[in-house]
Amino acid sequence: VSSGQMTSNQNGKVDRTFGTYGFAHMMPSRRGNAIVLGNGIAFAVTTTILPFPAIGLSISKQLADGSFDTGFGQNGLSNTTFPRYVDPQSIVVQPDGKILIGGYINPSAPTNGWDYFLARFLPNGQLDTLFGSGGFVALDIAPDTNDPADFSYDTVGSIIVNDDGTILVSGTSDQRLASQSKTCVKAVLAKFRSDGTLETSFGSQGISSLTLIINEGFTFGSSPLRLKSIGNGKYIGGIGLIRGQFGDPNRQPAILIRYLENGAIDKSFGVGGIVDLTVGSPVNLNVILYDFAVLMDGK
Repeated sequence: VSSGQMTSNQNGKVDRTFGTYGFAHMMPSRRGNAIVLGNGIAFAVTTTILPFPAIGLSISKQLADGSFDTGFGQNGLSNTTFPRYVDPQSIVVQPDGKILIGGYINPSAPTNGWDYFLARFLPNGQLDTLFGSGGFVALDIAPDTNDPADFSYDTVGSIIVNDDGTILVSGTSDQRLASQSKTCVKAVLAKFRSDGTLETSFGSQGISSLTLIINEGFTFGSSPLRLKSIGNGKYIGGIGLIRGQFGDPNRQPAILIRYLENGAIDKSFGVGGIVDLTVGSPVNLNVILYDFAVLMDGK
């Protein structure tokens, strides 16, 4: 599989001056994410499969005309090997040009534990070894159990770089406890200092966790919490849950959560800080929330 990008003019027609006849190949990809900056420069991140359990993380950088930036990595492509499986879900470029990658990592493969993963790269594509532990952070939200049938899936959905250089990540902790026949789903924020250590003044020792549901039986499959800044130190998070995870077995809901600057839930928003987008609909909606946007008027 290959990933790519295309551009169009303001009139909606393909811009044939971009790349090759309007299209630019980015890299062979398994899955990942991409971002296009205001100046037209694009970054993409994906995984490269290596002999188990190692994994390669590939980042590409392309200029506004679709060509690779040969000053980045090797001819526009940066490849970094990690000792365990890594899956990138989000990518952000800091104001200083450094690149943050978020997702999940299995630090103890082949066990069933997945942790928050956050890595930082220098503007030239090299791993920033001064960040976290050798360039990345692995944060265990739902501690692994000794039962091989259990599964904990902690994954980063969004990254926000604040004006003071701190890094706020959002995601979901989805823990399946086979021994208890239960699933626990949590929306989780974690705040890091610029060096990759937790900002302990935020939430509880750097982590804000909201339990959304504890179900009898296995209902694994929530989407990662996506997060947007709405100014004044507040944030809106959006998450999609699977059928039956929020009180009604006939609905697959999507919910919004508003947070204060310190990681607490803003109880003045919706009902106790939460809005269920499917409540009140005339039919049983099944909503899959991948992302959302906040308009300038706050809607």
